[in-house]
Amino acid sequence: LAIKCNKLHSANEGIPATTLREIYALRRIAHPHVIRLFDISGATNDLVLELGDIDLSHAIHSERELDPERIALHLCRGLEYCHSIGIMHRDLKPNNVVLCGEFAKLVDFGQMRFFYEDGRTYTRVAGTMWYRPPEVILSNGRYDEKVDVWAMACIYGEILQKKALFMGSSEVEMLFEIFKLLGRAAYTDFKSYTHYNIDVLPNFEARMPPSQHLNFLLVANPKRRPTAKIAREHFERHCGRDYYWTRMKRNWAIAMQPEQNAWKKKAPVSQTVINPQMRFTLVEWLLEVGGKFKLSRETRILGIGVLDAYLGVANVERYELQLVGMMALSIASKFEEEFHPELRDWVHICNQSFTLPQCIAMEKQICDNLLGLFDTSRLSIFPEIMKSLDASDRDFAFLTVSSLILSPR
Repeated sequence: LAIKCNKLHSANEGIPATTLREIYALRRIAHPHVIRLFDISGATNDLVLELGDIDLSHAIHSERELDPERIALHLCRGLEYCHSIGIMHRDLKPNNVVLCGEFAKLVDFGQMRFFYEDGRTYTRVAGTMWYRPPEVILSNGRYDEKVDVWAMACIYGEILQKKALFMGSSEVEMLFEIFKLLGRAAYTDFKSYTHYNIDVLPNFEARMPPSQHLNFLLVANPKRRPTAKIAREHFERHCGRDYYWTRMKRNWAIAMQPEQNAWKKKAPVSQTVINPQMRFTLVEWLLEVGGKFKLSRETRILGIGVLDAYLGVANVERYELQLVGMMALSIASKFEEEFHPELRDWVHICNQSFTLPQCIAMEKQICDNLLGLFDTSRLSIFPEIMKSLDASDRDFAFLTVSSLILSPR
């Protein structure tokens, strides 16, 4: 086993956003090519993980013989599963891939993000510089799950060449490095939404390495770049299926079934003190607070959903209902917002009715009960519910969201 120790950067932070995201992702994901989470321990939520032999970065620069196509196929399978449940990794690089025997596995989901197919923008600075795709550099946060495919292509090229494909120290330098390899013509599609004037850059000729797989994966235009599923099918056609894949997948499903059920053993409860009117009053107050903190609609929807999900699995006393609502919204902001309020801000917003230690304890209690038990990837299919956030019948909208999307399973 390996223990990943999480450090608290600030006493006012509570559970760090990166830790929250990683715990959620690893509880949701059960796949042979994603590192396995066994337990969470300690006050700082240290992760007890499956132990790998070596990370890919060290393996590339060692004497170890690597099969680039096999590793790429494993990464495609892991990414395909993550994308199928609405999660993009966003920080894929050799350091975040471990080799366990003959198998490559994804690790470190601290920068994971839920993605939605509605054209929204995300954090513009995502991923490590050398593995950052051109649309992240050029598009003010307009990107999707294909950022992981670009990073995977960079990893594949690094295995082939024993060095990183692009080693720029700034965004502009990265663009020059990419232009040198792919050629300037590949970027004409970006003119409609880039914040750079790419016409001033030199007219480089394409210098792609002689690799059909790299040429297939390393496509600058995200609209033409293959998805993880298409990339996986490509490698299976050209490299053949792993002999052990079918048997391994079946054995993994059997081994993981008891553990996956263990995460979800939360019997539904009926509130003995809290009634619908109390909840409605709290929702109205949380909407007002969300406005003061300038939280997005998605964050507020997720926060109310987390509140309802917690009310479904734990009895809440009247005096702590406001605290539960605040911490539910705090957790949601750590998932959805680039800059989220600190816990001391929540203490201030409730006129110090609750202390900082109480907030930290409640946040951890909600996470212990809920992380991995709700599915946020389906939020994007309810645009009419999102629009109803500003309507008069807010309570019905939030009740619909929590029952259809975020209810414990």
